Amino acid sequence: MNAGTQMPQYQFRVVRIPKWQAILIGVLVLGALLALFVLALGAFLLVLPVVLVAAAWMYFFGPRRKGSMPPWQDNVGDGRVIDAEYREVDEQRRKLERKNNG
Repeated sequence: MNAGTQMPQYQFRVVRIPKWQAILIGVLVLGALLALFVLALGAFLLVLPVVLVAAAWMYFFGPRRKGSMPPWQDNVGDGRVIDAEYREVDEQRRKLERKNNG
């Protein structure tokens, strides 16, 4: 950078708004926010009953696997648990059994 080059100087202007215009802008902004809130609330209140009815319908009559219990009944002890005995077999023994059987 040259020694004679200076950074540009910035000046800020203060815009003065009359008090009645500031109040009018504030009232308009609050009115727009209130209208947006009322619109969103109305949409929510229109959609809410549809969602609740659909959720209740799916809860009581929704798709289930054949033989499954209704959601309000307990699934513990319904005979779907399989109990089995098992043992660990090491690699050498598995190869030996495979060789003898096959």
